[in-house]
Amino acid sequence: MQQILLDFNNKYTKTINKTKIHNIEFYWEFCGFSEIINTNNFFTFIETRLKMKLNKTQEDHLVSKIDCLRSLLNHELISSPVSNKNLILNYLLKCYTSIRDFINETLFAYVLYSYLHEDIEYQHQVYDIDDFYQLCQSLLTRKIKKIET
Repeated sequence: MQQILLDFNNKYTKTINKTKIHNIEFYWEFCGFSEIINTNNFFTFIETRLKMKLNKTQEDHLVSKIDCLRSLLNHELISSPVSNKNLILNYLLKCYTSIRDFINETLFAYVLYSYLHEDIEYQHQVYDIDDFYQLCQSLLTRKIKKIET
């Protein structure tokens, strides 16, 4: 499993991902499954696109959210009982895609709407930004746990 994970990380690490929320483009770099995203680069991307400076509390809050993603993914990877290389690669790709989509669609939306101090509309309902994030995080957790290996 470790060698397959290493090979997967080598293939996808440094992959630049792009998302667009309300005509603002955000970029971030996948740093492999153990790290997922480099927080310093993430902060730089946010500060550059929003032309603002994150304070220590905001940074700590975002680090906490990223650490939760790391913990979820690392726990699922460690508990995966699969030994077939093709099944493991398929599992890793699905996990990567789920995390990538979550960061693109939820984490950056959370950052932007927090910056704007606004609620967010999701599936035709208006949510407080923290409630929105919690809902999407629980959906991600369920999605990753359902990935078949």
